[in-house]
Amino acid sequence: MLAGPAVALVTLVAALVATDSVGLPLRDPDHVAALYLVLVGFGTVVLVGLDVVVRAGRRSGAFPPSRAAMRGVRCERWTLRAGLSAGSALVAFYATYMAYRNLKSVVPLLRPGDNFDRQLASLDRDLFAGNDPAALLHSLLGTGLPTHVLSTAYVAFIVFLR
Repeated sequence: MLAGPAVALVTLVAALVATDSVGLPLRDPDHVAALYLVLVGFGTVVLVGLDVVVRAGRRSGAFPPSRAAMRGVRCERWTLRAGLSAGSALVAFYATYMAYRNLKSVVPLLRPGDNFDRQLASLDRDLFAGNDPAALLHSLLGTGLPTHVLSTAYVAFIVFLR
C-alpha cells in the first residue's frame, strides 16, 4: 500500500530538484495528469458503485437491492483500507506521471549536447533490420482499423488501471 506513494514521492522530489536546477517550475502541462486523475477517479467510483449494486442485487434477489443489502456488500468488499489503497494508488500513479513528464522535459537542459539520441536511433535500426521502427510500426499499425483498436485498448487501460 505504501509502494506507490513512495515511488511518487521520490519521483516528485527528483522532478522538483531537476526543474529547480534549470530554473523552471514543476507543472502539469495542459492539466493532463489532473484531468486523468479526475476521470479515472470518477470511473473507479462508478465501477465500485456498480460492483456493490450488482452483488447486493444477486444476494438479495431483488432489484434494486435494499440499502441494507448494499451497505453489507460495501462494508464487506470496500473497506476503508481497500478505499485508501485504491485512492493512494491512483493519486500516486498520476503524481508519478506528472513528475516523469517534468523530468523528461528537463533532461536535455541538464545535459545539453550530451544525449544519446544518435546511438539509440542506430540501435533501434539495428534491432529492426535496418528499418526505422517508427515508420515500420506506423505502416503496420498506424492506419485504419488497427489504429482504432489500439487507441481503444490504450484508453481502456488508463481508465481501468487500479
